[in-house]
Amino acid sequence: MSAIGATVKVFWDEQLQTQIVTGGMGFSSQNQRRLHFGLGKADRVDKVQILWPAGSIQEIINPEIGKVHQLKELK
Repeated sequence: MSAIGATVKVFWDEQLQTQIVTGGMGFSSQNQRRLHFGLGKADRVDKVQILWPAGSIQEIINPEIGKVHQLKELK
């Protein structure tokens, strides 16, 4: 699955950042599906919450920062 339409929320230091996985922003275009979250000087993330297009919700508690996380929807 491509995860297009998934909403990803990152929670840290009483802050929240939300991004949506998109497939393209214009005619005949496509985007990289990797999301990047800027955390400033934070040294940890409390949790990441993914709302998948099919409606399921997945949470990752205390994910490692500074690393690419490759996720798949749990069935």
